[in-house]
Amino acid sequence: MSEAKTALRAAQVARRDGLTPQARAASAAAIAARVRSLPAWQRARGVLSYMAFGSELDLDELHRELLQQGRLLVAPRVPAQGRALELRQVADLKQDLSPSRWGIPEPRPERCPLVDPAQIDLVLVPGVAFDRWGNRLGYGAGFYDRLFLRLLPSALRVACVHDALLVDRVPAEPHDAPVDLLLTELMALVCQR
Repeated sequence: MSEAKTALRAAQVARRDGLTPQARAASAAAIAARVRSLPAWQRARGVLSYMAFGSELDLDELHRELLQQGRLLVAPRVPAQGRALELRQVADLKQDLSPSRWGIPEPRPERCPLVDPAQIDLVLVPGVAFDRWGNRLGYGAGFYDRLFLRLLPSALRVACVHDALLVDRVPAEPHDAPVDLLLTELMALVCQR
């Protein structure tokens, strides 16, 4: 199974890297509009979102909107020790983030307080591959699979993904945690398991 995941991960990152900056920006704008139309987004007080790096879908437009509205924006941080993501409040996208050892923008612990997972109403989930059942392939460390176990069951897990990057089937194991909803520039899909 891990060989299949490794091969799919490499192929998907290469496909995503091959999208033009214009195509990525157009997808991000269309997907942001879909996110805004969600009742769960409109009523969410606390939103956990990834901070894009490389060719990942950039959600900063939504992040700025949350901050302008005075809502809670939370971003993950990989701790130096341990395997549980830290959830930290981000109040300023320029001052509060710095690159991790992998180059991922992460909250600076000296500026960004920890957030109780119970404060999260909605999660914008990163990944390199998703299928129509909500199965997700990340970068292989299992951080989000473990994170989902710490969130309230009512926290909606939403994958924002380029339509061209959906796959027929993500190899899934029992510990792999799926998402509830897939949003692409072309559709919104409630994931049935």
